[in-house]
Amino acid sequence: LFKPTVNGRALRSMEAPGTAYDDPRIGKDPQPATMSDFVDTTDDNGGVHINSGIPNRAFYLLSTALGGNAWETAGQVWFATLTDQRLTADADFATFAGLTAAIAAEQHGDGSPAHQAVLEAWAGVEVQPAGSSPEGGDAPTDTPTGRVVRVRRTGGFAGLVTERQVDTASLDQGRRLEQLLDQADLTAVQSSSPRPDSYVFLIEVDGTALTVGEPDLTPELAELVRLVLEDR
Repeated sequence: LFKPTVNGRALRSMEAPGTAYDDPRIGKDPQPATMSDFVDTTDDNGGVHINSGIPNRAFYLLSTALGGNAWETAGQVWFATLTDQRLTADADFATFAGLTAAIAAEQHGDGSPAHQAVLEAWAGVEVQPAGSSPEGGDAPTDTPTGRVVRVRRTGGFAGLVTERQVDTASLDQGRRLEQLLDQADLTAVQSSSPRPDSYVFLIEVDGTALTVGEPDLTPELAELVRLVLEDR
């Protein structure tokens, strides 16, 4: 789209986001290639166009790792993810990445070359797919003596993600957390829809999950998420 007088190859580079153009008249390509350079902004719905360089590069890494035509395997995984009912409107990079990995496993087998390539592609842009363990780390295990609680906070003005899974037996205030779990019946709390610029919490206790917006948190749940996310 650029005339020869403009120092640029294209509007976007999926191979190397941030290098598509660099010209005094239009500036330099602002797209980040990894999460280390994620642009934290309230403009453009959280910088969706600038930060799209990160998943764009993940797709590039996957496509080149698999070889052949991009639409044959990588494209099928991405298309199936984008049209899957499990993908919600408030999904973040980690959630989307986790679903691509799940679908790759469904289409090609758990641990298959395609599945591994998806995980490696996201690792290349520093995104940890939701539901998978970090490279070199141990997969989550069942609770040894307490109860397993996972809290994932998304949304807010910056759209940042905070997630932590704990065993109540290893938490400094584990006893208080146990009390809150007894008081707050997750099955009796109504899941709520996301609201603009407010946090959304995914609370999972021993396999029972609840998605609730910050304004709809009960006092017990509000204290629960604080303890899980802040107690170190």
